[in-house]
Amino acid sequence: MCHSFYNNWDFPTVSLFLVLISTAILVALFHMIAPDHWVPLLIISKTRNYTWKSKYATAAILGLGHSGSSVLVAVLVLFVGVVVLKSSVHFLTEISILLMFIIAVYFIISGLREANESNDELMSRSALAVSAFPDLAFLPIFIASSSLGGTDTAYITTIFIAVTTLTLIGVVWLTTNIPGTDRLKNMPGRYTDYLIGLILVVTGIVIYLGI
Repeated sequence: MCHSFYNNWDFPTVSLFLVLISTAILVALFHMIAPDHWVPLLIISKTRNYTWKSKYATAAILGLGHSGSSVLVAVLVLFVGVVVLKSSVHFLTEISILLMFIIAVYFIISGLREANESNDELMSRSALAVSAFPDLAFLPIFIASSSLGGTDTAYITTIFIAVTTLTLIGVVWLTTNIPGTDRLKNMPGRYTDYLIGLILVVTGIVIYLGI
């Protein structure tokens, strides 16, 4: 079954799929590790005396909201590109590479700006709803995956949603149950911004060299 599945793809297609799904996993993982995505939930669950079921259910909802809104934004942008602007798939792939570099610069600049703020200041500007805001880093991944077809795009999207949601739940569980892990809240969020920026740059270069 696995052999026949891969026989339906040529090598460049398999390579692009693996690159994009790996990027989606890393972006989802590092983005949700950032303290501003889970510290507000811990604070609110403590002050409002959430039960463990309520806390993890809220984490799941926020994870699904974050990944779902990210996918929705990506779908809307792809719709505009294909239906409204009538762009070809190859052109969209080139656009996705450009977006990877642009969004990578955005994350790096965002990280540099946060370097001048303390974690307390960053947390004071965070709210529970921030965790559900869309992740722009998924946008170029989704657009690039459109050249692979609907099935592969669905695989990549599903993995992104699953990793995002499970990572948020996992971090909340870890910092609640394992002594000392709550120190992760002191990790500067800019580090994850830098990592995501680097991941997008590397992915953009790899895709550019492969097309």
